[in-house]
Amino acid sequence: MSSAIPRWVSHLIVLVLLALAPTLSALSQGWALDSGIEVRKAVVPVYLNFEPEPAAILRADRIFSDYQRKGLFRIGVLPVLVLDGLIVELRDAARLTNALSEMSAQFALRPGAKKAVEGRRFTLFFAAKEDGRISAKLVRLESASEWRLKDGTVQQPGVAPLVYSEGTLTVAGAQAGEFFCQTTNGAVRLDLLSLLSKKQHYASRPK
Repeated sequence: MSSAIPRWVSHLIVLVLLALAPTLSALSQGWALDSGIEVRKAVVPVYLNFEPEPAAILRADRIFSDYQRKGLFRIGVLPVLVLDGLIVELRDAARLTNALSEMSAQFALRPGAKKAVEGRRFTLFFAAKEDGRISAKLVRLESASEWRLKDGTVQQPGVAPLVYSEGTLTVAGAQAGEFFCQTTNGAVRLDLLSLLSKKQHYASRPK
């Protein structure tokens, strides 16, 4: 008799674990890279301390392990954890910097690790539909201090979309929440709070 765990049981176990914030760290440190288990339609609330409401919600259409690419070639010795269709929904502007710091700490890899954490088809936005958003074809998440985005757009309320080739979102420290990107018209720097539709929401920077 086979002792293999049924696929649906594996998925259930992973989804239960994903409900716990520390599991993000376990995923990035190599647990999912070595397991070969694929997760679909993952939803991970991000709580700060013991607050009853999440400060952010992460969603991914699919989580799986792959290998880093150089040009058209995959490098078999350099694994990458992929979160495809990754969405970061920020629930509260007042907790923005703390939410970013918590997420970055969970995704960050140990120094010298020869692997990566990568979001594909990435979108970040605040909860209200009228607020703006940042999207990217690709985002690298393994750094504890910044996320690097590639080939995306910034949509601010009442402003024409801004197309960029490369961008950096600071996710920890005094500058957390600042986004810097390169466009055809030069470099642009903005605060994530500028995505909010109502100026009174970001009259003062959250602590």
